[in-house]
Amino acid sequence: MIIQCRQCRTKFRFDDNLMHGAGVWLRCSRCGHVYFQENALMKPEKDLPSEPVKPEAKALKKLQHKKRRDQLKDFATQGNDWDNL
Repeated sequence: MIIQCRQCRTKFRFDDNLMHGAGVWLRCSRCGHVYFQENALMKPEKDLPSEPVKPEAKALKKLQHKKRRDQLKDFATQGNDWDNL
């Protein structure tokens, strides 16, 4: 089947055997856009899969975790008693 990136409109040949369920999440090799390609061989359903977590959200969560870890490390190195929090 021929699929097309929804952002840059580049067309690709896509192996039908890789398509399963309602469709698959794809990343355009040209522009990097991530999109859901519906399975044209299957009857459309009302519910589409949820959107994948965006890389920015993952990076923000990782940064917040690192900041919190550093705060706890600073607390521990100041000689504070963990039992009296």
